[in-house]
Amino acid sequence: MQQNLASGLASPLEYRVTQNAFLETKSGLLEAIYEHNLAVAEWDRATGRYFQFSEGTTKSR
Repeated sequence: MQQNLASGLASPLEYRVTQNAFLETKSGLLEAIYEHNLAVAEWDRATGRYFQFSEGTTKSR
């Protein structure tokens, strides 16, 4: 698209529209990745994936 803009085959408006669509797509992908990672973390928490039991006994005072 930049080559088309530089050679006069595309208008600055078309270039900006294309850039905007690209950034919206990238933003959507990043949001989807974030939501996925959040769901995985919530699942791990709900299932106790990282819950650790202590092997030692505690002494009462």
